[in-house]
Amino acid sequence: MSGAETVADAASRWSTRVHSGTMSAAEQAELLAWRRAHPDHEKEFLAQEALNRAAASMPDALVRRLYGGDLPERPRLGRRRALRAGVWLFAIGASGAAAVAATRREKPADYAAQWSTRKGERRSVPLPEGTVLELNTDTQASVALYPDRRVVTLNRGEMLFDVSADAARPFIVEAGLARVQVTGTRFNVRRGDDDVSVAVQAGAVEVRSGPWWSRRLNVLTAGLGTSVDADGRQPEPRAVNLSAELAWVQGRVVFRNAPLAAVVRELNRYLAAPLALANEQVGSLRLSASFRLDDPAGIVEGLPAVLPVTIRRLPDGRAVLDARTDRP
Repeated sequence: MSGAETVADAASRWSTRVHSGTMSAAEQAELLAWRRAHPDHEKEFLAQEALNRAAASMPDALVRRLYGGDLPERPRLGRRRALRAGVWLFAIGASGAAAVAATRREKPADYAAQWSTRKGERRSVPLPEGTVLELNTDTQASVALYPDRRVVTLNRGEMLFDVSADAARPFIVEAGLARVQVTGTRFNVRRGDDDVSVAVQAGAVEVRSGPWWSRRLNVLTAGLGTSVDADGRQPEPRAVNLSAELAWVQGRVVFRNAPLAAVVRELNRYLAAPLALANEQVGSLRLSASFRLDDPAGIVEGLPAVLPVTIRRLPDGRAVLDARTDRP
């Protein structure tokens, strides 16, 4: 940013570059550094993005009045022109607002669908624009493809996204207080009861968390991951073991020195009848193993062969893991 350039001017310049679809990797890194250098930078950039989206939604007749003449291509508005557009829209009153609303109603999603998987089921779903979605066990999600964006809402479960690159239509995953945005990449999103985790296999993704997606921003590249808790808090990115994180795509589950309590939580995502622990001491046992997911009940039956535990069956059909009494 030059000495005479204000934060608002820089935000407008960066927003224009983002939407040009021709940003290099070096420019993307420079933009990220600028956005994270000061809270005002991120605030101005998000404001500029919102203004451009609002201006882009205006009917062509209104944009012609702002710019004058014909519009061979709808221009992208800089900050001052976008602000002028916003003020002008307010000035035209209810009739103008109704026109904008009508325009939006005339542009529904080009494609919409929803899916769900049962316990233990996995499913592959190709989208019309080339993206492929892999759904893991007990997952519920929906998609809507618009001319200017592609949106998946993950209500619960886990999905691997192999996104077809399209700079003009960002791909957005909404999962509770986490929002993931990309143009083309391969990444995994898992939404549990209390948190959302993201891991990137290829490319880069933006993860925003918290109300209005402005509390925290992380940019993840291949091999990195992050998590968002129930309050929208998000730590710094961390290195992840992709072979373990994505083993489910190949029909496997991998545990590396994991406490049995964590193993049970993971297995319960696949089991029809939940597995329980007799006490915390049993849950502290550690396990390193790789299992096939085509028979999750068989995994439970095999645990006494690798750990000092027994399986106790309850009258309602549930299973409880208890310590073996004959162990040394």
